[in-house]
Amino acid sequence: MNRTTSHTTTRHDQIDPAYAAMVSATTTGWPDRSDARWLAHHRLRHRDQLPWRRLWLHWAMLRRGVHMRYAFDGNVLTMLRDGRISIGRRSLFDGRVTIRGNDGARILIGEGVGMNRNVTVGAHELVVIGDHTIIGQGSYITDADHVVTDPDQPSLAQGMRVKGPTVIEDHVWLGVNVFVGSGVRIGRGSVVGANSVVTKDVPPYSIVYGVAATARPRPDVPDQATAPTATAPAAPQRPVPLPR
Repeated sequence: MNRTTSHTTTRHDQIDPAYAAMVSATTTGWPDRSDARWLAHHRLRHRDQLPWRRLWLHWAMLRRGVHMRYAFDGNVLTMLRDGRISIGRRSLFDGRVTIRGNDGARILIGEGVGMNRNVTVGAHELVVIGDHTIIGQGSYITDADHVVTDPDQPSLAQGMRVKGPTVIEDHVWLGVNVFVGSGVRIGRGSVVGANSVVTKDVPPYSIVYGVAATARPRPDVPDQATAPTATAPAAPQRPVPLPR
């Protein structure tokens, strides 16, 4: 007895119309005015990646006593020349660290800070990272969120929302792949577990972990009331000029 098996083959150029209707595709053409914002975005992200600017960036870090294994991704050199970023001595940055700030944004990084591979710090107004803070591989620190209130408008066209400055105080340890969101303040001496999403303030000397992260007192700091507190003033709500 012979059995006949039929196989239905689908050509790659035959796409279900239901899927094709989900995306908008246009033919090639000349750039128009709407492409100007993408050119500006490209300049922000890639201008400092030119070879001679990378050399200037290495020289600028050497003069500040900062060890940088590879040149930063982002616009650190531009921010340095504008006086919008400060990096303390003896800080260590591993490979593929991205630090970038929009026009007018400030980033303050303290002394002895360590950032592992693939860490990203993005500022829309102000991000502060205190002295001797350790930031694990793949972490993301920002002071802004995308606005997605109008479902009929593209997310990228709705702008950004800033709840306030993002502040990480001294002697904080962020584990691998930690996200620190807009307006968050992490208190001195706190430890944030790997893969945590921090969207609320963290008291000093706490352990936080989870999605969203919840704070618990550190068991190795016996008396929280007598533990030293951060002496730094509260971060300003708006960017302030930095000394040149």
